[in-house]
Amino acid sequence: MEEKLYSIEEAAKALGLSEKTIRRYIKDGKIKAIKVEGRYSIPEGEIARESLIKQYEEEDRKEIDSLLERIKTLEEDKIFLQGQISELQRHIQSLIQELSELRKSYDQLVTAKALLPPKEGFISRIKRLWR
Repeated sequence: MEEKLYSIEEAAKALGLSEKTIRRYIKDGKIKAIKVEGRYSIPEGEIARESLIKQYEEEDRKEIDSLLERIKTLEEDKIFLQGQISELQRHIQSLIQELSELRKSYDQLVTAKALLPPKEGFISRIKRLWR
């Protein structure tokens, strides 16, 4: 059985491409064509093969678009998380500053208490009263 041949115009309609694109594909060797009496004829098998390739390219394009959208979402999440990290770092620095101030106050209290005379015990006070 002989394979059906398509003209450039028919191939363009079948593949949803322009005639110019079909001519470029023939020139680039992407589509095999037969030149008969100065006109190109494209075998049906080439149309089916190119249609399949186009289908896979569309699926790949959809997958690429989906991945690009995911990358965009991840970049937005990254920016948000970087902001959160910066905020937490500022908060931690503030807490460190407060702890430092509390430590200074504690050290001052300990030093001041060390300068006070020791507390008298109960027996020492009674002895002092009887002197």
